[in-house]
Amino acid sequence: MLLKNIARLYGTYPGTDLQKGNQMQTIPVMEQAWLYSENGRIQQFGPMHEQPDFNLSGLEVVDCEGVSVLPGFVDVHTHLVFARHRAHEFQKRLKGWSYQQIAQEGGGILNSAKYIKQASESELFQSAWERLQEVIASGTCAIEIKSGYGLEWEQELKMLGVIQRLKEQSPIPVKATYLAAHAVPAGWQTEAYVDFVVKTCLPELARLKLADYVDVFCETGYFNVEQCRKILTTAQSFGFSARLHAEQLSHTGGIALGTDIMAQSVDHLEFANQEDIQKLKQSKVFPVILPGAAFFLQLPAPPVRDMLQAGLPLVIGSDYNPGSSPSGNMLDMMRLACITMGFQIEEAFFASTQNAACLLNLEKDYGSIWPGKKMHLILSKPGWDLTRMVYEFSSNPIQKILY
Repeated sequence: MLLKNIARLYGTYPGTDLQKGNQMQTIPVMEQAWLYSENGRIQQFGPMHEQPDFNLSGLEVVDCEGVSVLPGFVDVHTHLVFARHRAHEFQKRLKGWSYQQIAQEGGGILNSAKYIKQASESELFQSAWERLQEVIASGTCAIEIKSGYGLEWEQELKMLGVIQRLKEQSPIPVKATYLAAHAVPAGWQTEAYVDFVVKTCLPELARLKLADYVDVFCETGYFNVEQCRKILTTAQSFGFSARLHAEQLSHTGGIALGTDIMAQSVDHLEFANQEDIQKLKQSKVFPVILPGAAFFLQLPAPPVRDMLQAGLPLVIGSDYNPGSSPSGNMLDMMRLACITMGFQIEEAFFASTQNAACLLNLEKDYGSIWPGKKMHLILSKPGWDLTRMVYEFSSNPIQKILY
């Protein structure tokens, strides 16, 4: 395939390294460019005045006059598999209920768990497949999907089975996460549940090979630092990478735990402090910002500028879920990051592409535009550059996804 007359080709760099802090402020852009791909991979690109004479016989040619071309987005944090929306809880929040109050009344995660139990694996797969197609159409080229709404092990296995089917049938890479500690199932005491996860669930998960990561919700009223440490260090002993929901609703010490055990990522971070930022700076743990959840729950923004000034390689994810971030549109997450959190457009771009690809160990194939990488590209409508794509926050600037 040959793309010609590309108005702006964004992200033209080798892209196997993280972009940190100030490095995230400049995007390599080639104007008036061409790009040639073969067998699904980028082969060459360059300025139009240097385009070679290709044999056009049988070659698909796309005229990109006025069109911007971007690498696909990588979504590192989703809860894409769920049985039913929670719009009724949204109404409660509009009336002043907090996320924690809804959970204490049996809503929130426990509601989603009830719906998961009522749904068949086939129903869960079909609804998740439709959501997956929607996010692909909005520019996502690789995705992580968590369990965590089953709570009971049998139901968690059902969710992980659905994620495995998505993995096998999806046109884009899917990374699976066992969210081992999301909430305590009805009828369980927290310590007993943690012991069950450690002694029964994790060994079986390792045998079944149904996950790439193990995650926990380290939060007041859910799971404390030591309970999370017990689960994650056991998971690491079985070869899983550790991830944490950390400092979302309060400061609990999740970031300190993540850096101490060398987790793959700590996600949310609304209540991160300066000490946390220094711990992250001295580690290789990815700090993941989830603008959709912070916006939807009206939480304070994480200290993004401080993190960037400290040279951290920030990552953005959607946190697509029915309770606190009912959207998987990564362009919208970039928009929220810029409008509500202080990201610059260039920083949000890197956080949604290259750095995100590095987190999921997909940087050799995704995250930037370079020979050898997968040809999964976002084509804008004519007349749109990246700034306008973020600025017009309710518009759909995407003309086509090529992969």
